[in-house]
Amino acid sequence: MNTNDNSVFPKRIKEKIERRFNPALIKTRILSGTEMKYIAGSTVVDILNDAFDYMWDWISDKEWSEQGVAWVNKYGQNEEKKQVGRWEEQGPVAHVRGHLVVSFYDDGGTFHEITKSGYGSKCIIGKQSEQDSIFKAAETDALKKAASRLGIGLELYRSEEENAYFEMAKD
Repeated sequence: MNTNDNSVFPKRIKEKIERRFNPALIKTRILSGTEMKYIAGSTVVDILNDAFDYMWDWISDKEWSEQGVAWVNKYGQNEEKKQVGRWEEQGPVAHVRGHLVVSFYDDGGTFHEITKSGYGSKCIIGKQSEQDSIFKAAETDALKKAASRLGIGLELYRSEEENAYFEMAKD
């Protein structure tokens, strides 16, 4: 049976994909002045392997790169106290679109396949040795996004208040 309905997940799978992360697995980085939380792609792979007993696949179906869009760097005020800035060019960005397919048997023994899609990107920077794996990095970003649509890592996208609400709703 092919379905995209997460409600058919057996309890054993739901518990594994909804489990809160050990804080040691959560990484942070600053993006535009905001602290962003994330997990490594290898952590997502470990969760998928555990939850679906290795019965999953990743299908990357499109890769492309495009020039970044110029932005205004606001750097101060002029004599009239007006914000001033200048246009700055940005480098290219690599993009990947892919599909995560998970397979499992429900508690009644019926086979299910669920597909979730995701887009990922990575700025193309650095020397050639850094750029040679740029599409792999964008692909990992896309995999993590698709996995979040199954419920993996949703706590990273929510505020503490939202996480508290969903924890109470589970009980």
